[in-house]
Amino acid sequence: MPFYAHSLAWLLGLEGVALLRAQAGDLGDAAFVEQRIAEIRKMVTDPDPELRAGVVVGRASTEEGYAQWAEQYDGEGNPLIAVEEPLVRRILATLAVGRALDAGTVARSLSGGVPKRRRWLIRTLPP
Repeated sequence: MPFYAHSLAWLLGLEGVALLRAQAGDLGDAAFVEQRIAEIRKMVTDPDPELRAGVVVGRASTEEGYAQWAEQYDGEGNPLIAVEEPLVRRILATLAVGRALDAGTVARSLSGGVPKRRRWLIRTLPP
């Protein structure tokens, strides 16, 4: 059944959980609490344009969800690539040349995704 999801609501909820944990003595100090309150105030009074509108979303099976995610994962607009790529390349640079299986790439290839990392490996490693 479809439901309404709002990014700002998720973020406010997470900030609320952090505040509840702080009030229970499990997390943070006075500065932590004040930072959470300041972040909530900023999000509510001046939200990022991408956080202003919610959407109605549906549910999907694991396979359906993965297929949808794989279509977008290797896209130009995925900010995760910029975050993970330098780390992955540093890790790969420390390994000996040999055979490897990038299971995520294989899975994305099977679901129709474009395997960017495989292209980089082929260009970078000797034959």
